Amino acid sequence: MNILLIDDNKDNLYILSAVINKNFTVKIFIAENFNEANDYLKKEQIHLIFLDIIMPNKSGIEYLKELKNSPEYSNIPVIMITAIEDSNTKFACFEAGAVDYITKPFNPKELVLRLKNHLQLISMQNELITYNKYMNELISLKVKEVINTRNVTIFALAKLAESRDTETGRHLLRIMNYCKFIAEQLAETSEIYKIDSNFIDTIYHSSILHDIGKVGIPDSILLKPGKLTTSEFEIIKTHTIIGGKTLEEAESMLQFSDFLRIGKEICFSHHERWDGKGYPYGLKEEEIPLSARIVSLADVFDALMSKRVYKPKLTFEETYSIITEEEEGRFDPAILKIFKEKAYEFKKMFEDYYGEDESSTPAYQKYLEGLS
Repeated sequence: MNILLIDDNKDNLYILSAVINKNFTVKIFIAENFNEANDYLKKEQIHLIFLDIIMPNKSGIEYLKELKNSPEYSNIPVIMITAIEDSNTKFACFEAGAVDYITKPFNPKELVLRLKNHLQLISMQNELITYNKYMNELISLKVKEVINTRNVTIFALAKLAESRDTETGRHLLRIMNYCKFIAEQLAETSEIYKIDSNFIDTIYHSSILHDIGKVGIPDSILLKPGKLTTSEFEIIKTHTIIGGKTLEEAESMLQFSDFLRIGKEICFSHHERWDGKGYPYGLKEEEIPLSARIVSLADVFDALMSKRVYKPKLTFEETYSIITEEEEGRFDPAILKIFKEKAYEFKKMFEDYYGEDESSTPAYQKYLEGLS
């Protein structure tokens, strides 16, 4: 424990330090003026200050106020020492932030008892600070573990659904990156949408749940290489309801969860259209949750750029033309504007996570690397 004594009277400093050294195992620093005191404060970790009121150039009360207004030193407890027994002076010291007031000449026994109480308090405060730091680090670690477990579980769940289709783990990673990019661009450029970092992080992870409802679609329809009949397409459309209801039930068990809530919105509504001609409910414009509007463009872009059992892979130019011209009325204009302005960023994101042999193992690895 380090104690700083500030007094311009050498005799007072000698007596005070002698009493303290006799009764406590502490390190004492002596300053006869405020310049010396400031040097010690900069060099040493001071735990307690004894400060005389009557000092040259400025009073101890003025110096105390300076200490309490300093972010670096405001938490250091200060005990005022003085020969003045005036009540107004005592009140002024306490109002300025002093923790105690001791008059000279010192009563050694009183000084020891008071100092003992203050040192015990400082010790307990330091223990509390250390404990709080430890707990915060532990909580941060546990929260990170829970979040990582949640995110890997989401990825595994989504990959389970995709494993019945021709889509892959890399498709999921691409969707995540498109959605994060769109959300970030909206946050930067749109005054309409109030998007924070939590939404960006949540849609990044929840977006890959968009097609988990496909687990409820028969393989004969899901993997059919040719064009679907009208009745088969009606069955395919139910994957939005299956996925949405699944996450809705999970959400009700947790009562509140951003990633399940947004995942549910995405499952239900990522095939809705801005013009109201989508499914399953025919929602239009801002009736469609923002999360689903973002995933809608991301999913269409990736589907057009990828080879599927029912279609060949299209070029970027063909994909751009379809999204910006042929699919008029499908997408949120603000999101479509981002795609038009940042089209080659989308192309690069696709190329970064695409390969003819789209094994899911590298996708898992890349996802896990992103969590560390």
